[in-house]
Amino acid sequence: MQPELSLIFCSRAEKLPESLLQNIDSTIGCEYELVVIDNSQQSYSIYEAYQLGYERSSGIYLAYLHDDVYFHTPNWGLLLKSHLDIPGAGIMGIGGRDTLVRVPSSWTVSLPYIHLIQSDKNGKKRKVKHRPVGFTGSRAKVSMLDGVMLCMPRRVMETIAFDTRMKGFHGYDFDICIRASAAGFQNYVMYNIDIEHFSRGSAD
Repeated sequence: MQPELSLIFCSRAEKLPESLLQNIDSTIGCEYELVVIDNSQQSYSIYEAYQLGYERSSGIYLAYLHDDVYFHTPNWGLLLKSHLDIPGAGIMGIGGRDTLVRVPSSWTVSLPYIHLIQSDKNGKKRKVKHRPVGFTGSRAKVSMLDGVMLCMPRRVMETIAFDTRMKGFHGYDFDICIRASAAGFQNYVMYNIDIEHFSRGSAD
């Protein structure tokens, strides 16, 4: 039986943390499969790992996730599916922006759209929420998304692909979002799924 949702990870260790596995299983609320690309030896770029993850997956919906997250919303898988079922849905995430400029720059520039609980190694947490003025909906249209969570209907990846010529572990989110937009899909930030990220990232 085809799973509803494929969760795809490029894992920095041989196995995903047990705490993450338990969290997913207790909160997702729908049928799912785990597709874990073991990158503990850095055998793949993030582009290669994610493309390989898609090729090994079988779900109707795909969710590319970092391995240092925690879901706080019950039945978030059902909410995610409701987002991905809208006509023309491209990539969904929890942080992005609605403008793309010719000069390379971070998605956090120019009024970002964010719905995230950000933690650091010291245990400090803060909920970051930026919405357009007057906006109260459950999702907002954007062009760019942060790679901590990139979710899409399978038909998106049947149309586009991660550029496996690229190397390293940055820029994959920028690249795949541009590809989705250019293919005619609409990307969104979701505002009704609470996800905590245990890293502030690196701009190296």
